[in-house]
Amino acid sequence: MHLAVPAYLVWLAVALVPALTAPRLDYDRLAAAAGRASLLFLIVYTVGLIALTLATRALEPALRAGRARREARDPRAGPLQSQARVAAALRTAAGIGHSRNLQAARQRLEAAPWRHDDPRFQTLSADLARAAAAFGTALERPAPAERDELEELAARTFNHIAEAAEQLADEQRRIDHGDARTLARYIELRYPHSDFASGANDSGLN
Repeated sequence: MHLAVPAYLVWLAVALVPALTAPRLDYDRLAAAAGRASLLFLIVYTVGLIALTLATRALEPALRAGRARREARDPRAGPLQSQARVAAALRTAAGIGHSRNLQAARQRLEAAPWRHDDPRFQTLSADLARAAAAFGTALERPAPAERDELEELAARTFNHIAEAAEQLADEQRRIDHGDARTLARYIELRYPHSDFASGANDSGLN
């Protein structure tokens, strides 16, 4: 939109050149030429804008697929984007209010055990980014009677997200501990201590 005004002025200047360079300046002719040029520019600009919008929508699936392929080739892309989303959301949350509950929720989010290499945490960070953006917009110029309600709603939402992160981390911790115990038991069964002891004794006899 910011390019429309300069483009219109250039368009109008070119269209008015014949009227302005005529031997005798006819203001009626100049006004008529300006009106025709303005109407034609509006038509061309509208058609071009619609065409650009349709082209963008048509190309969007291909662009998303290409971005997904790039992310699949680079395993660091997902975790890095998730980490950046959380950092940006925390910055946004820091500026939307100063109530005690909101500050506590923000601190809980910051202290949450984010494991950005886990796709579940990446999904959660995307939800956090959307929530922070929504409340950031809603709390830019709220009515005085609505600010407290919106800040309390933001605090509850951030607490829900922090709780989800904590629960996911606890679940993954239990899985990791279970895997470690299973592997330890497997090692014990595969390599019994008596086998090593007998081997050591045989070496001593020799």
